[in-house]
Amino acid sequence: MPSGAELFVRSIAELGISQIFTLVGDHLNEVLAVAAREGIRILDMRHESGVTHAADAWARMHRKPALSLVTGGPGHTNSLTGIATANLAASPLIAVSGSRATQLGERGAFQDIDQVGMARPVVKWAAEPPSAAQIPFYLGRAYQEANTGRKGAVHLTIPVDLFTPIFAIARCSGWCAQVLEQLEDNRLYRPLSEYVGEPVGKKVIPIDERP
Repeated sequence: MPSGAELFVRSIAELGISQIFTLVGDHLNEVLAVAAREGIRILDMRHESGVTHAADAWARMHRKPALSLVTGGPGHTNSLTGIATANLAASPLIAVSGSRATQLGERGAFQDIDQVGMARPVVKWAAEPPSAAQIPFYLGRAYQEANTGRKGAVHLTIPVDLFTPIFAIARCSGWCAQVLEQLEDNRLYRPLSEYVGEPVGKKVIPIDERP
């Protein structure tokens, strides 16, 4: 079965998104590794505000949704000015922020804040997927909200553990089953264990060898 990162990348590709505006951080390592493998263009900035402003500018020029991807905590707060600006300008920005692992929510985890609550006043719609299996649905909803009616910014917070595990779904029917069947048939993903150990600039420690 695909990982959450693989579902994320496959979903944005299906939506016609071919580039990610980002600033690399720990919450994003898995999804950016998959994006690079699948040929998604990664535009790496030097500040999260620059990430969302650049994505906003692209969305305004092309009049279709652009995707920004930043880390959680201070990365998220830094991105809010650009998100608010995009929404005020009716710019279809999909702003995604990483976050602490799901099980650490509301337990005083490092840099854990209510990211959805902070974003909600300055976007059309904001949410946090409850599981990796729901990432395609939430991305599809985000795209629709950003691009219909009066265009504007939307926000998703995605916990880091939703990107990393290989998961199984016991019961899945209808549209969900069709998506998973296509993923299985097309084999456009590789198991997480096949790419986490590949060196990118320097040696990467495989998951099973990490302390």
